[in-house]
Amino acid sequence: MVKRGLQTLLVTAALCLFGPQGAKADKPPFEGSIFIEPDIIKKSDTSMYLGLNFQRVVSKNFYDDRAREALPAEFFRFAATYKNSKPVTFDINMEVWDVTIATGIADGYGRILGQLPLVLRTNVKHVVVHETGEGWFANADGLVIIQNGDFALNKRQGVLEELFFHESVHTSLDRKIERMRGWQQAQKSDPAFITDYAEWSPIYEDVAETFLIHYALVMRPERVSRRTLRKINKSIPNRLRFLGTLYPASKLGL
Repeated sequence: MVKRGLQTLLVTAALCLFGPQGAKADKPPFEGSIFIEPDIIKKSDTSMYLGLNFQRVVSKNFYDDRAREALPAEFFRFAATYKNSKPVTFDINMEVWDVTIATGIADGYGRILGQLPLVLRTNVKHVVVHETGEGWFANADGLVIIQNGDFALNKRQGVLEELFFHESVHTSLDRKIERMRGWQQAQKSDPAFITDYAEWSPIYEDVAETFLIHYALVMRPERVSRRTLRKINKSIPNRLRFLGTLYPASKLGL
């Protein structure tokens, strides 16, 4: 997720790459990729998650969108382990007060991370959870920050798994894909962006918005309706073709 403070920079960059306002001839068919088919990844799907170990209480400075800056705070620290990838650190803000509650939060998100393809989990190293606030944020250094204020809403909408998928693309694939000539040519050649969010931020969000759709079509095609499929194929055929060559089914497993 990109902070709104960067909007001016993003629009300027989009002007250079895509013309006025970064716009394409056709309007994106969807608002955001996580809402297109909320059950691309289901709670019941297999996870590579093995379990969680409480380590200690730590004092750290992490970005907190409630203040729009990094703030010092204390966190319950856990190590989550996985069958075929390195452990991931989970820091749960101590504003939840109870280590039992913190354990439940880390356990839930740890399991979701294990449901993502290995290619996305590889570079997720550290997950920070604040009890309230809105939005998820991630960087290419392997850090994911979750403002958990919308947890109940996201759970009800069935998009927690898709949110984690989106942010994991930022940690693991953005830098690799966004600079490739083939990707940039596909962006220019396609009739539209897949979502309004991708169009608003073509440099920073288009890869993450599109990769979830690519994964769904390759690994979970039965979970995509025919109507949705028609809209997708009409809007981003070149992006899908490029990602299909780079990341076929053989590279999208757990």
